[in-house]
Amino acid sequence: MGQAGADDLKQARHLYTTWSRRVEDDGWKIATYDKNLDLWQPTGTLANFTLLGNAECTPVLRFA
Repeated sequence: MGQAGADDLKQARHLYTTWSRRVEDDGWKIATYDKNLDLWQPTGTLANFTLLGNAECTPVLRFA
C-alpha cells in the first residue's frame, strides 16, 4: 500500500471511530440529517443499534 492508501485508511479509521463513539454516547441511536441539514435522531427501529441478548460482540467494541 502506498502513502496515499495509508492516508486514506487512517482517515477512514478516524471517521469511523468518531462516528461510532457518537452512536455509543447517544445511547446507540444513529443520528441523521433532515431536509434542512439539521441533525436529529429518528425513533424507528432502523435508527437504533441493538445488541441481542448477552452475547459479547467484539466488532461492536473494536473501535470504542
